[in-house]
Amino acid sequence: MFLTLEIINPPVDFTEDSRKVFDEHGGTIGRRADNSWTLVDPRVSGTHATITFQHGVYSVVDTSTNGVFIEGALTRLPLGRPHGLRSGDIFCIGPYKIRVSVQSTGNNEDATVIAPRALTRPVDALPLDASSAWSVADASPRHPSPVPPEGTFLKTLVITDLVASTRMTEELGDTRASEIFGRQDRLARDLLAQYNGTEIDKTDGFLLFFDRPIEAVNFSMAYHRALAELSTAIGIEMTTRVAIHLGEVVVRHNNSEDIARGANSVEVEGLAKPFTARLMGLASGRQTLLSRSAFDVARRAAVGMESEHGQLSWITHGDYILKGVEESVEVFEVGIPDIGPLMAPADTEKARRSPHST
Repeated sequence: MFLTLEIINPPVDFTEDSRKVFDEHGGTIGRRADNSWTLVDPRVSGTHATITFQHGVYSVVDTSTNGVFIEGALTRLPLGRPHGLRSGDIFCIGPYKIRVSVQSTGNNEDATVIAPRALTRPVDALPLDASSAWSVADASPRHPSPVPPEGTFLKTLVITDLVASTRMTEELGDTRASEIFGRQDRLARDLLAQYNGTEIDKTDGFLLFFDRPIEAVNFSMAYHRALAELSTAIGIEMTTRVAIHLGEVVVRHNNSEDIARGANSVEVEGLAKPFTARLMGLASGRQTLLSRSAFDVARRAAVGMESEHGQLSWITHGDYILKGVEESVEVFEVGIPDIGPLMAPADTEKARRSPHST
């Protein structure tokens, strides 16, 4: 199945491709040259939108500041939430109106794709060029990523934790701390959409799924940098610690009655989850630790690839003994020299360096 996007009545001076075909690997749309489809206009964000394909449906995901609009540019899509596309749909990015055509690979005829519409937020009548006045704060309430199906899967797990969040709340007070935590949550969720992740749970940090370890690494590097920039902007130090593991998980859905009472829509079981949590507990602020399985696959995927985050350092820290895990495990780190600590984790109550580690 293919997705064709075509600009309706492009400007006379438009020099880029006015038509783009996406396959089931999806892609990105934005002002930067490294996007799958480059649209050069100051009202278009660097990476404005992501095209995804899942469960037989193509979707557009808004990852921008200025918004992706439907219904004649009167309704902005919720930031980071997939919006199903069907042949004949029209959506707007910056000054461009884009027509959608979905085609099957079998006979090249338009495919009929029925997709649930994302919740949208009506806005006052708005000329298309005025969409640049939107900011992230204007978007409608966020919603969780699509619920993964039930079953047993090999997944890349990411667990994050905001360092010293309790102390921050004590020092700043509930209201101010909640405002800051909300801003860092927004950063994380925007990046999650950009790097094709799925939010599973949220406490002081996140439990996330990615299909590929390299996507999890890219998310982590961008998240650390974004928090560093937010810290500078608000004058308060904020750091997170991150663990990445590639392992098998069991996904189970809760029923609607339990969800209505406050339960998560899905539960994740299996050793991979507590293992990743133990690994995260070893990390310090701005540090990303990986298991052997995640490290090997991510590092191999990065070979020959120019990183958008700068030069990545891939480091082995030797064997550690994690509470609840019978055998010692190898611990690895990936980071950027000007952000990550790039040093062996110190022992904790639930994890310590193996005496046999060199």
